[in-house]
Amino acid sequence: MIWQEFLVDRNLTENEIANAIANLFLIPLTDVLVVDDIVETDVSERVRVVCERMSVEGDFSIRLSIYLRDSNLDQSDSTLKIGQFCELLNCQCLVSDESVNPYQWRLVQSSETWKLVYLDPRLLDENEEYIIQNPCESK
Repeated sequence: MIWQEFLVDRNLTENEIANAIANLFLIPLTDVLVVDDIVETDVSERVRVVCERMSVEGDFSIRLSIYLRDSNLDQSDSTLKIGQFCELLNCQCLVSDESVNPYQWRLVQSSETWKLVYLDPRLLDENEEYIIQNPCESK
């Protein structure tokens, strides 16, 4: 089951991603698997979290799709966990705010700091480039 999908403003190594996820979910590093293509990966039963990493264009370098394979893992407040991920890896993450506007997203900078931003519609639609056009509000 997909827990969250978000973009990261810098290219992270497999080890950085795995360590951060293990820290967030308080699980051993051996329970986390980071892959480039989830479809072509054979995942063992002991893996509790799978993270698919894909390159993207624009202000963000990678998209991470995190799949939880253990229903006992804490799934509460994904914005808080993504904020902690940002703090651990000194990065910013772009997360869908799930509004009807496909160009309005949430830029998460820490567990306490995030703001709504708009993406450039033309670049996103034509080239799948995630370029922040302008912020709209902060928290």
